[in-house]
Amino acid sequence: MAEISMPQFIWIAPDRTIKWTVKIGTTDIRDDILSASFSSGLVGEELGCEIELDNNSEAYTGMFSQGNDVFFYMDFSDGTKVQFKGILEKIENKINSNGFILGLKGTHLTGLLLNVTVIAEFTNAEVSSILKSIIDTNLTGFTYTNVQTTPTTISIKWNNKPFLDCVIDLMRLSDYDCYIDNNKDFNFFPKNSRTNNDEAVIWDDSLLELKNFGTDSVDVRNKI
Repeated sequence: MAEISMPQFIWIAPDRTIKWTVKIGTTDIRDDILSASFSSGLVGEELGCEIELDNNSEAYTGMFSQGNDVFFYMDFSDGTKVQFKGILEKIENKINSNGFILGLKGTHLTGLLLNVTVIAEFTNAEVSSILKSIIDTNLTGFTYTNVQTTPTTISIKWNNKPFLDCVIDLMRLSDYDCYIDNNKDFNFFPKNSRTNNDEAVIWDDSLLELKNFGTDSVDVRNKI
């Protein structure tokens, strides 16, 4: 019987120690965190953070306010690499089985553009030049070092359209992706052109939960 052999590559989780901390402004809150989640991604996705703090001692009562910077640091050496930077938006007091809880919610730096609107018109303009133009005209403190030139030329007009929606238009028309990094720099690049060769999806290491697979008939209706 003929046999076929194929080479396999299996990722093995490295032996390492993760170092991390979370700060609101300059206050290190790691030791009192009961739960926390941070999400970052492309423009158009939901990007933000949610944190629950043990506040039974009321040490954090009145300490924070909307607009404070939120930092999540994590790496495998000294725990100083910024993985998420955002702005605190919501502060609420709760009581549950853990006692008095301080709930904090924030948005990634991308959220700073939610209330920015664009009035502009372009005729036969290259897409990346349009993006750079509306950044220069409407934003302060943001850069576009990592915006790549596209082969696409378009004509488009916006009248008080939200900035992020304008970026989504440019992504769709050029088949490019876009995100804003923790240094407020725009990254605009062809879809599927960036790969990560240093990290793998490994169960119980970089992958802790996988959900929402399956079928859902809640919106299915039969009409005769």
